[in-house]
Amino acid sequence: MKELPDDTLLLAMGDWLTREIRASELLGHVIDVMASLLEAERGTLFLLDRGAEELVSVAAHLPEMGEIRVPLSQGVAGHVARTGNFVNVPYCEEDQRFWAKVDETTGFQTRTMLAGPLYGSVGDTELIGVVQILNKREGIFDERDQERFRRLAGQAAAILEQTTLNSRAVGAGINGVIGCSPAMQEVIEDVKTVAPTDATVLLRGESGTGKGLFAKAIHENSSRRDGPMVTVDCTTLPEGLMESELFGHERGAFTGAYQKKIGKVEAADGGTLFLDEIGDLPAELQGKLLTLLQDQSYSPVGATGRRRADLRILAATNRPLEELVRDGKFREDLYYRLKVVELVLPPLRERSREDVRLLVDHFVARAARRHGRLGTEVRDDAMALLLEYEWPGNVRELSNCLESAVIFSDGLISPSKLSLPRADATTKVRSLRHRGGGGGWEDEPSLAELERRYIAYLLERHEGNRSACARVLGVGRNTLLRKIREYGLE
Repeated sequence: MKELPDDTLLLAMGDWLTREIRASELLGHVIDVMASLLEAERGTLFLLDRGAEELVSVAAHLPEMGEIRVPLSQGVAGHVARTGNFVNVPYCEEDQRFWAKVDETTGFQTRTMLAGPLYGSVGDTELIGVVQILNKREGIFDERDQERFRRLAGQAAAILEQTTLNSRAVGAGINGVIGCSPAMQEVIEDVKTVAPTDATVLLRGESGTGKGLFAKAIHENSSRRDGPMVTVDCTTLPEGLMESELFGHERGAFTGAYQKKIGKVEAADGGTLFLDEIGDLPAELQGKLLTLLQDQSYSPVGATGRRRADLRILAATNRPLEELVRDGKFREDLYYRLKVVELVLPPLRERSREDVRLLVDHFVARAARRHGRLGTEVRDDAMALLLEYEWPGNVRELSNCLESAVIFSDGLISPSKLSLPRADATTKVRSLRHRGGGGGWEDEPSLAELERRYIAYLLERHEGNRSACARVLGVGRNTLLRKIREYGLE
């Protein structure tokens, strides 16, 4: 074999580097070329998810499963990530570092392997991923293969650094959060700053923007990560038992209290209490929550004294709290206690098209694994519709749309499989259209108007089933009923 020049991979990629294609397709071709040049059967390119402490496959010869997740503590890939060393494993079954779980799942037999780290720009010592090449077609990988692999890995890292799938873009160390747009990266950086503190955080944004996901990311990246994270949906607190649900009660505190009940506050001790839809918290509990925030103490129903609570409070809402304060429906002092740090999540329509593409890939792969539809892809004309639609229900609506499409498709998602409004309804929902060449927006609606239109569409789609609509919106049924009344949709 001849020595490979330093730009072998780049030359072999040809015009792939200049095509307008998805990053996942580009990286898939990188793995194809590397396996071919090294005369191997398979290859896998992993990205490092620092928050989850895992390596996640983003390009692989893997027809048997949609994704591989390798804990940093496991396997040859985990060893490479921990040490930063290149590894040549001539006989995998004899190497203690080899993790057989993937082979057991896929039925593929890994005999021999090259694995190496992927770093960022020249001189950058930050690991961004790991690449593996499996099973030389004849014999085992020799020293010359090792040197070629090192060069190819460096070129692959350079290509990876230019894509939106590098570790700085996908999640950037924040668990489960996908987005490379400036709007998302700003919020991610804010989360990384505030997570290690014990500050109270108020998450704001429209329904479906991922407030719960960000709350979990804050908890998982805090010093309380080993403690519980307890979520309270303020829209579903049972009337008459609200205080008991939140703070607990003693045995005999009221009729029917036959035994002591641990409330959400006590259950969250040592961890995080997440109050979702805080704008719907009943007035009678707002004062008690204020006391909890002020001095970290509470009193269960029927208790004679107060108890300490070692917890951090996160809250979220899609309601205009300032208006609720002005109308006397939400305590002003509680509002300012909650608003120590405020994070505003951008709606999907204000994020980049690449964000939508990344989310589409993620949701299709997840739904395909869940429903046994591995290999499902999105047709170009269907992708065009997904990129054009305004998504008034945000990321949650996109996720639901794609899960339905995966279920009802035969491996290729076409426009007809997308549960989007028909042409006339689409025109009503999608009114944020830019005038060609002129500047300005046509018929720009308010956020409330977009929400009203989306709820009306859901009610029609689900034939008036309000429980089904509430599930799609991700809100409590009482919240939906209130919005229906507010918008005159009864």
